[in-house]
Amino acid sequence: MAKSASYRGVYWGINRQGKVDCVYESFAKGAASLHHHGTTHPVMPGHMSQSEVIIVFGLTDVQYVHGSVMGSEMEKQIIAD
Repeated sequence: MAKSASYRGVYWGINRQGKVDCVYESFAKGAASLHHHGTTHPVMPGHMSQSEVIIVFGLTDVQYVHGSVMGSEMEKQIIAD
């Protein structure tokens, strides 16, 4: 999925195959949604997006990158780590 200004941020982590993977987060109409390889998962009220990334998409070692720094050196360092 391409990075876009419509995303609030991105969660980077390690997937079940041991590879670096990401889940994008958007926010519209008062609710967050998570996007991963063509799948959209709404975050239910009272749930935390990061917890949903871990439970639903199985990522571990999750790090959040805010949309304002997506594509920055900071994000590149998080991915490398």
